[in-house]
Amino acid sequence: FNDINVRKALNYAVNRDQMLQVVAQGRGEVLYGPLRPATIGYSSEVEKIGYSYNLEKVTEFMTAAGYAKSENGIWSKDGAEIAFSISTDPLFSRDTEVLQMFLTEAGFKCEIQQLETGALMEGLATGNYDLNVSSASWADAVVLFGFFHSSTMDASNYGRINDPVLDGMLLNIFGAPNRTALESAAADAQKYIVENAFVIPLYVAFSDLVINNRFAGYTTTPTGELILYGSYIK
Repeated sequence: FNDINVRKALNYAVNRDQMLQVVAQGRGEVLYGPLRPATIGYSSEVEKIGYSYNLEKVTEFMTAAGYAKSENGIWSKDGAEIAFSISTDPLFSRDTEVLQMFLTEAGFKCEIQQLETGALMEGLATGNYDLNVSSASWADAVVLFGFFHSSTMDASNYGRINDPVLDGMLLNIFGAPNRTALESAAADAQKYIVENAFVIPLYVAFSDLVINNRFAGYTTTPTGELILYGSYIK
């Protein structure tokens, strides 16, 4: 996955619209970048430069990476078929199965490695995995620092990305003095992350939140999580 052409091919291999329909019954939004639209600092520009399902593009970028289809229909290089595992926990088992289906159809040989959450998190922190299906959210784009800055490589930078250019962009987000500066810095970082195909964005599902009318004093984050500090029962 160190080859940007392979990373781009993987992105083009996924039919996000169909995945949303199959896994979430269409109740959600397809993602083209690392942030969900409700996140403060989300840039809609990623929707213009993100990857849509296109098997011809898969062929274009895998060929550029020096791969050709074997007699088994698997992308191969120097006589070896490309093969990897997709790690996940039970929460994302269905997403992982659908992702595996798309990647297999596109010529990638992949198997699912389902782990207990603790074992999965340990593998992510140490880089002991190939691909991973998971989800995370935060109120604003500062979350990008945790997932992509090189200083967090042994913690939450699961992709073990070490890119000085991206590090500088992420520091601009982290140190932004106001919302305007944060949004500008976040837009640069999201564009760079998408152009370099560091992740394969899938979708964000909508969820229903039912609250008893006796429950009061709570607030919610922009991404919909409940904040219970100060809440009470009337």
